[in-house]
Amino acid sequence: HLYLGEHNRLGAGIQAGYAQRSMNYSAFQWGNQYDVNAFNPNLPSGEPSAGAAFGYADFGTGIVWTYENASRSDQVANNHELKINLGAGFFHVNQPAYSFYKTPGEKLYMRTSIHGSAIIGIPYSSFSLVPGFMYSMQGTAREIYAGTMIRYTTVRTDVKYGNLQGTALSLGAYLRTKDAVAAVMMLEYSSFAAGFSYDFNVSTLKAASSRQGGFEIALRYVFPDPFSFRSSGQSFY
Repeated sequence: HLYLGEHNRLGAGIQAGYAQRSMNYSAFQWGNQYDVNAFNPNLPSGEPSAGAAFGYADFGTGIVWTYENASRSDQVANNHELKINLGAGFFHVNQPAYSFYKTPGEKLYMRTSIHGSAIIGIPYSSFSLVPGFMYSMQGTAREIYAGTMIRYTTVRTDVKYGNLQGTALSLGAYLRTKDAVAAVMMLEYSSFAAGFSYDFNVSTLKAASSRQGGFEIALRYVFPDPFSFRSSGQSFY
């Protein structure tokens, strides 16, 4: 992370990994191995020879810019918060070979993801807007995911230690273009958060899925506590 001034900082990261893929060919049944109506494993499959396993190195990198407009005490006490994150991630930058048959030109395409999010406080209120988006592209595939939440925050003063402690409830919806609408909810208490979402299918697949999608749960822990700071004995509420 590099601090560019009082309100701006820049972060960058790298990712490295190793992947391994394998198949058990003895468990396969090919169309050429059926004699009339019965499967005969002794018949040739007619398939070209392929390796049973292979591995490859996989690398990625990314960068993110963060802006915060005010001191932590002013953000929490008066809800003057404006926090913006913009970034880009690049995955499979080495585009490794991805074929059991070692087919020339068959590779894992690089994936690029551009993302942004913000917390926009409505001054002197308990409400904030939390918009976000992500645009991903890999090969010829494209995906756009965008939406917003409305966040309600309550803050109280810890009498014993003079810290401000908070909780928040966020509700909203996100659209994954040509695919689904996700209803989302997040509960935050101190450093802990739990998120819940459910996808409603809106694509042409809705005839088969009856518009039903997937339910997801997310858990998060943030240190230090994003709601709390030493208030010098003052109570702002």
